[in-house]
Amino acid sequence: MVAGLLWILFSDLLLAVWIDDADTMRIAQTYKGWFYVLVTTALLFFLIKRSFRKLDKTRGNLQQTLKHYSYLFHHNPQPMWVYDLETLDILDANRAAQKDYGYTSDEFITMSMLDLLPPEDVPSFKESLRGEGLEYQRISGIRHQKNDGSSIEVEMISHILPDYQGKKCRMVIANDITARKKAFESLKKSERALKESERQLQTLLSNLPGMAYRCKNDEFWTMLFVSKGCEQVVGYKAEELENSNIISYGKIIHPHDRKRVWREVQNKISTQRKYPLVYRIVTSKGEVRWVWEQAQGVFDEDGKLLFIEGFISDITHQRKTERALKHYGDFLRTIIDNIPFPMYYKDIQGRYMGCNREFYRYLGKTKEDVIGKTVDDLLIPSQAAQSKAKDRELLATREHQKYETRITFPEGVSMEVVLHKSVFLNEDGEPGGIIGVYFDISDRVRAENIIKKQVEELERINAELERFTYTVSHDLRSPLVTIKGFLGMLREDLQAGNLDQMEMDMMRISNATDKMHHLLEDLLQLSRIGRIGNPFTSFSMNEVVSEVLEYLDGIIRENRCSIEVQPDLPEVFADRSRILEVFQNLIENAVKFKNAENNPHIAIGCRDGTEYPVFYVHDNGIGIPPLYQKKIFGLFNKLEQSSRGTGIGLALVQRIIDFHGGRVWVESEGTGKGSRFCFTLPGNSENQ
Repeated sequence: MVAGLLWILFSDLLLAVWIDDADTMRIAQTYKGWFYVLVTTALLFFLIKRSFRKLDKTRGNLQQTLKHYSYLFHHNPQPMWVYDLETLDILDANRAAQKDYGYTSDEFITMSMLDLLPPEDVPSFKESLRGEGLEYQRISGIRHQKNDGSSIEVEMISHILPDYQGKKCRMVIANDITARKKAFESLKKSERALKESERQLQTLLSNLPGMAYRCKNDEFWTMLFVSKGCEQVVGYKAEELENSNIISYGKIIHPHDRKRVWREVQNKISTQRKYPLVYRIVTSKGEVRWVWEQAQGVFDEDGKLLFIEGFISDITHQRKTERALKHYGDFLRTIIDNIPFPMYYKDIQGRYMGCNREFYRYLGKTKEDVIGKTVDDLLIPSQAAQSKAKDRELLATREHQKYETRITFPEGVSMEVVLHKSVFLNEDGEPGGIIGVYFDISDRVRAENIIKKQVEELERINAELERFTYTVSHDLRSPLVTIKGFLGMLREDLQAGNLDQMEMDMMRISNATDKMHHLLEDLLQLSRIGRIGNPFTSFSMNEVVSEVLEYLDGIIRENRCSIEVQPDLPEVFADRSRILEVFQNLIENAVKFKNAENNPHIAIGCRDGTEYPVFYVHDNGIGIPPLYQKKIFGLFNKLEQSSRGTGIGLALVQRIIDFHGGRVWVESEGTGKGSRFCFTLPGNSENQ
């Protein structure tokens, strides 16, 4: 310890005697320090070996020392960092750095020293790093950027750390020299600025397109000083206005504006505020001009008004231009508001900037409900997304858009439109927004849909007509041939006096005429649907089913058929007699096409559908293969050609349901699995 103390006290003195060079002195001090550390380490090793019991205390002291140096680092009032010499990554930053630069400790350790520099200063900083091998380094004039974007100039003083977390590092202290540098530069600039300001003031006053003045606060506005620009504004020279030598400025102010100007100036001066004024003057040539005046009162330390200083400029041309623009704007707004179709324009963010009356009336809203809103506020989500996608495409291509779409508003209102969109440009030639025009084509679309349905109906009627022609040529011809043949045979039997054979011939002729009669009656009934109908009324479906079952009671009993009817069938709004015909045909078919292996069972009921209730007649009969489930509703189509009837029954059912706006279909798993005939009726109340 004595040797170490002597070494610390006298080693620097010995080095100072032997070495004169400062750099060599720093190197020697470094070696001296390392030598002292090595000797101390050796002594500590032997001491630790001799006195192992003192190890815990030594460790405690060491930790305390580390805490002390850590405290000094983190509480140093100057910003300090430790950074990796190889990667330049910041490993630690003290509190002053965090406070002055606005970054947290966690943010600092994700940054490098280069992140503190403006991009243009990075090359020069990297150049200065060539001296990183020096133990001590000092660099001035480095610019650093804070987290808030502000910039300062610093002087960086850095030392190499022997070892820090196993890395080769430097500790940096940053001194803010911004204020010092600015103060020095300001001092030099102020001298130059003082001279320059005097020159500029004279130049400015001489070349301003207006007049600067200083005047008294009296009724004549007596001018104490007027710049040379006054001649361009009022037509009088400065010397003619100063001290009211020829004319006072008060008389130049238009007679109709003098009281207002005096009142407004006194009001502003009383509150010591600047004031702008717009009023008229009469020039030396008698011309009326508009001027804009910006002025303020100048007061002494006691608040007493000394004089008024200000600037007056001629705004006659600007005033005329503003009026012309206002007139033009009013003219355009009048045109746009009276365009008989909806029009709007919005910015590139999709916010509506304006629209005509027809647009917000079209939406059923007020103008205030539209301006500032977006399609997200006005349309349902799916159509808002489509509109925004179209807008993005338009802004990218800048080409005119025209497309048809269906618009549905959150209130439930829907309409078909043709939408025309174009991009308008701002003063820089960049897209400023989108202008759009709606053309309502709802009536046209409805007409097209009606025409489409009529064409489909016409095609269906033509198909039925073809089948009808075939039936007339086939089914009606057969009874006629039978009648003609048996008339000849009847003549022969009459001549032969064979009365029994005559009776049989006349029976066959009668059967043929009955067949023709039934066929013609069915065709006549089918043709009347949609042309001749009864008024729609509200009625109970259970009452209709009961009436049909009572009418068909004979064939039901004859075929030992069991019937199951749902007790709570809903009430409907329809042609009651036609719906009765539907159930009659469906129940007769269910009995007619029974399964020979068991007695027929028919279930009549209603179930929930996707849009409307579904009525059904379910049997356990012969079933219908999938191949024929659509064909059986065709005119004269019969699943079994040998069965009774004309094949018009299901065509009649479909025609009645179609006339009511509903749908009819059959559900069957195939032969022998029974069938369920289903139909819907959209109207379920008189209001609908």
